[in-house]
Amino acid sequence: MADNISIPAESSKIKVIGQSADKRTKDERLKVACAEFESLFIHQLLKMMREAVPKTPLFHGGPGEDIYTSMFDQEVARKMAEDRGIGLGKQLYEQVSEAVAKTRRSEIPGSIGREGLKDKETNGVNKDGAQK
Repeated sequence: MADNISIPAESSKIKVIGQSADKRTKDERLKVACAEFESLFIHQLLKMMREAVPKTPLFHGGPGEDIYTSMFDQEVARKMAEDRGIGLGKQLYEQVSEAVAKTRRSEIPGSIGREGLKDKETNGVNKDGAQK
């Protein structure tokens, strides 16, 4: 059911979501998720910008225009995120991948994280900061 969800195939940077997890690395999936988030963010920006402009009956024409405009904004946002974007996807990717790397390092025994240190190395302080 969820395997059929995808974005347009002509997208070069944003991959099809429905691919099995085995075919894409965690890093690739994180990049895709960050690019998609940036696309959604840009779409919301465009939507709010359009709502800020007053509509007049002379130039604006009903519910059909609203649907078209929303679809147009969605496509523009997707293309912007796919090409260069506003830097949000890249920044988000860097921060999340750094946080994931820190989490992985703290889970490895003997690593810098408190969980990997021996009792004598922590001077009797547990990982919550309380005395043992």
